Amino acid sequence: MNRFHAIVVSVVCTVAVVMHAHAGLTGKWQGKTASGRPVLLDITVDGKQLTGMFTLNQQSATITEGTVDEKTFSFKATIEGRTPRFDGRLVGDEIELTVEDVPNPLMLKRVKDQALQPQRRQSASSTP
Repeated sequence: MNRFHAIVVSVVCTVAVVMHAHAGLTGKWQGKTASGRPVLLDITVDGKQLTGMFTLNQQSATITEGTVDEKTFSFKATIEGRTPRFDGRLVGDEIELTVEDVPNPLMLKRVKDQALQPQRRQSASSTP
């Protein structure tokens, strides 16, 4: 009976780690290319499927062929007339994203929802 419990605990722990990694990937991530162009990755994980949008310098593309395997993932997106493969991995609180034919990986940080919202301006005529 002890061996059975050990196997059950092992399976439950493995499932919990995989589910945490999947939940950890879902969300919005941002960074910059080596040349300073802004990058936004907005992804959702459902099982082993990854969907969402990839945005480079305000040009957005739908993610295709997205797959997830624990803390790593891959997808394709057509940007600027090319459809490169993207390979990513969750590294702590960041995503390291390698783009086909690009020498240096991108480091993306999770975006908090407030960071994406435009700042509200107070009108000059309002008084406190």
